[in-house]
Amino acid sequence: CRVVMASIAGLRRRAGRKIRSEGALPPSNNHIQGEDIKRRKGRGDGTTEGFWRKQFRTKVDGWSIGMFRFCFGGLMAFMLVKPTGFSSAIEYLFQSDLGDPSIQVHAFHFRYFFSIFLPTPTYHTLRFVHWFSILCASLMCVGLFSRTSSLLFALSYAYMHSLDKALYNNHVYLYVLLGFLLWLVDSGKVVSIDSILFSKLKPGILSAVLSEPKAGFRSERWIPLWQVVLLRFEILVVYAFACIAKLNYDWMYRLEPCRTWFSSEESVRDLFGNLGIPAHMIDDAIGFTFCWGGILFDGLVGPLLCIPLTRPLFMLLSIVFHLSNYTLLFIGEFPLVMIATNLLFLPLCSEPAEPTECSEPTKSSESTKASEPTESKAIASEPKGIESSKARDRCVSWRVLIAFVFVVLQLIIPVRHVMFGERVDWTTEGHYFSWRMMLHDDRHLFRPRIAPPRNLYHRPRYPLEIDSSLNLPERTISTIESHLESETLALHRHPLRIKPRQLRRCFKDPDCHLQLAQWPGIPEMVRGALRHGQIYFDVWKSLNGRPFQRWIDPTFDLSSGTPWCWHYDWILPQIDSKILESYPSYPRKIQEFRANTFGPGNSVTREFFMGLQGEIMVLNPRAPKDHDKCVSVGTLAGSLDLLVISPESIGKQTRMVVSRMRSLGEGSEIHLIDKDLAIILVSDAGGAVWHLSDTCEDGSKGALHGRLGFLSEPVIGYTVSRT
Repeated sequence: CRVVMASIAGLRRRAGRKIRSEGALPPSNNHIQGEDIKRRKGRGDGTTEGFWRKQFRTKVDGWSIGMFRFCFGGLMAFMLVKPTGFSSAIEYLFQSDLGDPSIQVHAFHFRYFFSIFLPTPTYHTLRFVHWFSILCASLMCVGLFSRTSSLLFALSYAYMHSLDKALYNNHVYLYVLLGFLLWLVDSGKVVSIDSILFSKLKPGILSAVLSEPKAGFRSERWIPLWQVVLLRFEILVVYAFACIAKLNYDWMYRLEPCRTWFSSEESVRDLFGNLGIPAHMIDDAIGFTFCWGGILFDGLVGPLLCIPLTRPLFMLLSIVFHLSNYTLLFIGEFPLVMIATNLLFLPLCSEPAEPTECSEPTKSSESTKASEPTESKAIASEPKGIESSKARDRCVSWRVLIAFVFVVLQLIIPVRHVMFGERVDWTTEGHYFSWRMMLHDDRHLFRPRIAPPRNLYHRPRYPLEIDSSLNLPERTISTIESHLESETLALHRHPLRIKPRQLRRCFKDPDCHLQLAQWPGIPEMVRGALRHGQIYFDVWKSLNGRPFQRWIDPTFDLSSGTPWCWHYDWILPQIDSKILESYPSYPRKIQEFRANTFGPGNSVTREFFMGLQGEIMVLNPRAPKDHDKCVSVGTLAGSLDLLVISPESIGKQTRMVVSRMRSLGEGSEIHLIDKDLAIILVSDAGGAVWHLSDTCEDGSKGALHGRLGFLSEPVIGYTVSRT
């Protein structure tokens, strides 16, 4: 039957050729079938469709993907086996000590919008998932069930890190994507146990289990060219969007935050000093080298790795760059993974009719004469070839469709922040999954406060009397009243406290503010009567060395907000440019103050703030014993009004009196008395820049922030060290 069918097909093909040579095309299926056979063999017809079919049919050696799979799986297994990897998964997700699952834990986690439905696992469940990820990474490394193990690793690793936003990192996101792509491509045909163990099996035996094509695990090492291009595309996306994110004012002109980060490294300063750079220019030279070097590297390394002429040089440059990051920044295995991705850009061997020398796939290697079988073999195997081509088309089509959707999403998701208007570094809206790695240095002062409902005061409400000469706006008065009627949540000191890493994430993410404000465990931290109370966050943010400025609207009740919104209108706009218009010299003054602060023998700790007219800052300075004047406030630019709130008893009634203590002009400074509730009010029309200083013996960033009533990363470290 096969011989007869082959003979009939051969006669039809010959008849079609004869008719086409005579210039007549009958309305039969012979011509269509002949053209279809040509396209299936990869020859195309000169059209766009034929070009893309040719690209999908081009076969190259799969050793680069196989070697990358081996290195990537080994690095992932090593990362997960390390004690730091396991302890981070347990410690930060379960709020308990490692190895003691009997401790009663509090299930509070900052969730993504797509992981809210995931239940919080038990200790033993997460332990199983962790070791299952290690097993999948090991199988992916040795190439046993390569595609299945890659997919299971991506799913299990993504599950662990989707349980809490505090575990987010761009590196984690990249590892998940690479695991998914290794499932999508034929990564197990070379450098794998699969290629040895299943080389003699018949086609399709394990295709259902292993998600392999109908062709099975034959010993062929050729894979479609688009699979290598897809992995290269993902690496190019990482480099390209990392370069685009660096094209901003701070990185290109102010040379921040690299100047701040690397200027404190003595080894880096010594290296630049040995190059003959003057001492007063070393900071600028360090910032310029790292900032502009990062822009040039991320912008050029991806495209030039694809060009054979420049590939060796930029591979060497990539290795040096990532090894320096591995040494200086301590960012885990990410630099090693990026070094391993260089394997994907090495020259490829195209599939020839006869063994030829390895080179980049060219049109000559895909020519019809070199790839087309002989006439007799084609006639004998044509029906079977058509049937297998249909099977391969069905197998490839769904993978190509998934790859197309993947490419579109990778191009859209990183640029979604342009729809919000404000800078993503300031609002953090659109920061996640956008390859914005090591781009800014932000610090936060965080004061969560809870106020009881109007009919459930947990303490007597004192009448508020304000000096008529102050002429305070209504919003300022309501802010003062809400501060007097509320109390601060000591989140880091409560037995059901949130872990430090979660607090650090909460400081930076406005979505985490809403999730924390609406956490049912908040009333347990204070009093049950506050279950329906109002929650306000007073948050100040410093971006890339700028003075702190208010970030969150302190009058917005976060308990009534909606998490996972597209845009939050209670995030206040950045005002740095408006202050610069009025006081262009204030950055130079801040540098002079900082130079005096960190000079030898000087123990003064200072923080700088800025605000527009009408901005207020409520303080409750607390000094240690034997120190009644630790905290002082001074003005660098503009003018301030220092208000004091003090209780005053009239008979049996106590009221809170707000009066002006002093007006501070530019260059003025005054000490704040302990236990007095002070309010800094910006009175200048152009805004003001001021500083708060701590002159106590134990002065530090954490001590100053704590005395002012704020939470911050230094406060967490200061509290832990004292404990």
